[in-house]
Amino acid sequence: MNTIKYWRVPDLAFMDLKTRRTIGMSGVETIGFNRVINIVNKPATLSVEVINTVRDAMRDAINGIHVLVQVDGEEDLLAIPAVLLAPRGLPGAVRSLYRLLNRHTHYR
Repeated sequence: MNTIKYWRVPDLAFMDLKTRRTIGMSGVETIGFNRVINIVNKPATLSVEVINTVRDAMRDAINGIHVLVQVDGEEDLLAIPAVLLAPRGLPGAVRSLYRLLNRHTHYR
């Protein structure tokens, strides 16, 4: 994961273990994550189980635990409950991201 290589271990990350939709990734780096959760998510669906897993992972991340959710199937839709369940008012995180982006780009 480039985030780990070039910045830091994310508080919460979702990964489907595929690249370009077909090629499986082996030996995924989980070092730095305190908790790794494996779930199954069928294409074009969000089950109650998956939403509850995202909720639990978000709760752990808020409490300082670095969580990686590895998804067998489609991970794209997990962004919806993740955004809806994310806490409001994380000015420190937003400022850090803003500074990082401005440091590595030429537009303002």
